Amino acid sequence: MRDRDGRLLMPATWEIEDLPTLIQGQSDDLKIDTGDARLWQARTSIEDGEPYRNTIHIELRDERGCWIDAGCYDGDHPPHGGAGWTAMMFRGEF
Repeated sequence: MRDRDGRLLMPATWEIEDLPTLIQGQSDDLKIDTGDARLWQARTSIEDGEPYRNTIHIELRDERGCWIDAGCYDGDHPPHGGAGWTAMMFRGEF
């Protein structure tokens, strides 16, 4: 699921689960860090309080350089098309 410029749009769990873990957090693995956006794959599930079975959390860097929690989405059924988070694009080779 890439656009013409090779940007990945809201990657699904299967697209990031085999990527190397950049940082292991308390309950999430950092899978993508573009410098301005981060994607964390949750190691926990609905039974642990996550909203989805395979939750992917989004962090964005603000103008001061601080990381801000920008929400999450269902990694099994990532949003496609329309407005909102689907406009978020992540550069890189995966």
